Amino acid sequence: MIKRITRCALPAAIAIGALGLGVGVVGSTAGAAVPTHVALVSKSVTKSGKITTTGKDTFTFKSGKTTYKALYTSHTHFTKGDAADLKKGVTVSVTGTLVKSTITATSISA
Repeated sequence: MIKRITRCALPAAIAIGALGLGVGVVGSTAGAAVPTHVALVSKSVTKSGKITTTGKDTFTFKSGKTTYKALYTSHTHFTKGDAADLKKGVTVSVTGTLVKSTITATSISA
């Protein structure tokens, strides 16, 4: 009788225990992964430089050795000049949110 219980109960206990261990391992590794939106921390910056290329609602400019891409909208505040003044070779100052090398402009002075 004890052999019969052992034969039935032991595999069931191992299966239940393994399931709990599997859930614990999966739960702990899922929480350890860093989401990409957390890894790309944005910060507010002001950069100045000369415009190298222009496009619709975007331009690139070089500040020191780094080239930045600036994105602007109709809500962007132009403290000096306006969007028509954004041409190649013009010195600009851009304030906005920096993510990698792209600045979403909140203020532009051209």
